[in-house]
Amino acid sequence: MCDVSYSLGFDSPRALAVYNAMRSLVLAALLACSACDTETSPTAAGDAHADAGGDVLATQDAPVLRDTSDVDIALACEVPAITQPVVLGRDDARWCFEVLPADAMLTIVRGIQGGIHVEVRLALTLAVATPEAPPIEFEVEVVHDGSTIARFASSLVHLQSLRPANSASSSWATAAFPVVFASADASLYAALPAELRARVVLLEEAIDLKPVPVYLVAPP
Repeated sequence: MCDVSYSLGFDSPRALAVYNAMRSLVLAALLACSACDTETSPTAAGDAHADAGGDVLATQDAPVLRDTSDVDIALACEVPAITQPVVLGRDDARWCFEVLPADAMLTIVRGIQGGIHVEVRLALTLAVATPEAPPIEFEVEVVHDGSTIARFASSLVHLQSLRPANSASSSWATAAFPVVFASADASLYAALPAELRARVVLLEEAIDLKPVPVYLVAPP
């Protein structure tokens, strides 16, 4: 790279020194901006971002692992029997919501960004049907032996009506979202008994769901 300082005709060593210092600062700033532009961010389709402590937080919509909001899919699904205001669940083979039974086997899934997670859904029932989905916040954890080993939280979630044929609905659900493990090593968690725990804020009311015992299954 040529030194343009000589072609600019500096008439003193001091002026040349000032020029070189300013040029170094500009180059450093350009390199820093370039690094910012190339830094990758978590994508909604993959594992959520995990901090150094393994906590996983979403400040935007919960990542949708598959689109179950299609009306044809929803119409083909039976509305599940929901006996509590909010219940934990998952997709069945048809991508319909099913309430998570006690001692269910949850298969660990490898995400596209290299992490691992289990896929969970939430469903709720309202006393009065509404045309719009109610606001909801939630935090879901996988707990083993008293310690949290996977977590996901979100405050901006798009709920789907479980009764899409009706103009108003009392039954709503999230799409499947990833509860991400602190480590990407599936062997640390496979075959472990655990509990799925959730805390939900629905219509400004905090609800602690009853823990659901589960068994973690190694990824295929």
